[in-house]
Amino acid sequence: MPPNVRVMFEVHDLKYATLATVSRCGMVWFSEDVLKTEMICENFLARLQNIPLEEGENDILSGRDKVDANEVSPTVKTQRDVASTLTPYFSSDGLVKRCLQHASTLEHIMDFTRLRALGSLFSMLNDAVRNILQYNHTHTDFPIQIEQLEKYISKSLIHSILWSFTGDARMKYREDMSDFIRSATTIPLPPNPSVSILDYEVAIVGEWIPWSNKVPQMEVETHKVASPDVVVPTLDTVRHEALLYTWLADHKPMVLCGPPGSGKTMTLFSALRSLPDMEVVGLNFSSATSPELLLKTMDHYCVYNKTPNGIVLAPGQLGKWLIMFCDEINLPDMDKYGTQRVISFLRQLVEHNGFYRPGDQAWVQLERIQFVGACNPPTDPGRKALGKNIFFLNFSLYCVLFLRPCCPGFYLIVILHFSS
Repeated sequence: MPPNVRVMFEVHDLKYATLATVSRCGMVWFSEDVLKTEMICENFLARLQNIPLEEGENDILSGRDKVDANEVSPTVKTQRDVASTLTPYFSSDGLVKRCLQHASTLEHIMDFTRLRALGSLFSMLNDAVRNILQYNHTHTDFPIQIEQLEKYISKSLIHSILWSFTGDARMKYREDMSDFIRSATTIPLPPNPSVSILDYEVAIVGEWIPWSNKVPQMEVETHKVASPDVVVPTLDTVRHEALLYTWLADHKPMVLCGPPGSGKTMTLFSALRSLPDMEVVGLNFSSATSPELLLKTMDHYCVYNKTPNGIVLAPGQLGKWLIMFCDEINLPDMDKYGTQRVISFLRQLVEHNGFYRPGDQAWVQLERIQFVGACNPPTDPGRKALGKNIFFLNFSLYCVLFLRPCCPGFYLIVILHFSS
C-alpha cells in the first residue's frame, strides 16, 4: 500500500479485531446524542421549504426575461405553507417530540430507533404534500385554500404519527398511542372516542373518513373460490395496501416480515396490480444464496447502457420500474465474521446505487430498480437476524408496520421499510 493511501472501515464493534489492529488504528466515533431530535426536524422542514417534491420544478419559467429572486413556484409556495403549519408541532416541546418519547416506552416488534421513526413520519408527510400538489394540478381554478390545507396537514400529522411511531407495535400499544394523542393535542380528532383513530384516514378536504368506506363489495365466482390469487378486500387489506402505495410510489426499498401463510407475497402483488409501470421478478433465497444470483437476475431483465455519466443498468422498457422481490431474505448463512454476503451486497446497491462489475471492474449505476424483501421472523428455525447486516451497517429502517389479523385464518404481517 503506497504511503498516500488510507483505508477507513465502518464497523459495528471490534469483536474480530486483533490487538495489533486496535493499538494502531485511529477511531472516529459519533454519539447518538450529537444529532438531536430538533436538528433532524429542522432539516426536514428546511428541505420541505426549499426543495420541490415534484419533478420539473427547477425549469426556468418561460415567457419572462427576468424573474424576481424572491419569486417561487406554486409548488414551493405550497410546501412552505405546509412547513409553516407543521413547525409548531416540531418544536422542542411539541406534539411530535412528546409522541416520540411516549412511543419509545412501548413494546415494539423491532428495535425502536429515533431515526427510523422520524424517517417514517417524514415519508408519510411528504406523501400528504404530494396529495395537495396533485389536487391543485387537477383543480387549477379552485386550488386548496390555506384554511383547508391547515386542516388536512394537521390531521395527516396525527395519522402519520400513529402509523410511523407505533406501526410496528401490537394493537394494544397502538391503542395506547391513540389515547395518548387524544390527551396531548387540540387537533380535531374523530368524534367517537370508542373508535380508534387507526380506523380513519384523512380526506383531502380535511375530514376524518372511516377506512370501511373504501372496502369494496366483492362477489367471487364459484370456480375461482380456491384460486390462490383471489384477494377478498377487507378493512385491513385496503388500509395496508394504501400504505404500500405510499412507499412503492416513492421507490423506497422495503421488507415484509411475517410468519408463513401471512400473505406477504399476496399483499405485495395485490398492491402492484394497480401500478402498471412496475414489473416484479421473484427471487427465492436460501442458505447458500450469494450475490451472483442478484447479478444474473439483473443481467437477464435489464440492459447495460453506456452514457456520458458511465455505465447504467436499467430495465429494457423505457419508463418501467423493475421490482426485485427477494423472498426468504433472512435465510442466507453468515460467514465466520457474522456477515451475510448477499445482504451486504444489497446494502451496497441501496446505499451507493451501483456496483463494480466483476468482469472489467467498471462501476455500474442502477436506474429504475427497486428491492423488496420478505422473510419469516428470525425466531423461526433456520432464520438469521438481519440486525448486523441492516441496523449496524448504516441501514436505517424507513418504516416498520405490524399488521394485525383481520379475521380467523389470517396471520400477522410486519412490513419493514428501509433506506440509506
